[in-house]
Amino acid sequence: MSIIWQSIARKNGWTGETLGAQEALTREQALRVFTNNGARITFGEDKIGSLENGKFADLAVLDRDILTVSLDQVKDIKVLATLVGGKEVYGSLANIR
Repeated sequence: MSIIWQSIARKNGWTGETLGAQEALTREQALRVFTNNGARITFGEDKIGSLENGKFADLAVLDRDILTVSLDQVKDIKVLATLVGGKEVYGSLANIR
């Protein structure tokens, strides 16, 4: 989540220096950059990039809500499980409540 945090906070992860604060993305914009826009770059937007009927069920389950946690916590969010095509490929949904 560090790269998403950097795009929102516009801080260098090593030095803490603010870089181009006027270029900061909102949380929603950052999520789109790394999901929908990522799918477009690979010409896969008809199959991946968003949760829609008829698309693959690729998603990540996070330990916190990226839209509501404090800005400083975004970089510390952990992925609990990842699903690709609706199948678990990392972590487990069994222990998630």
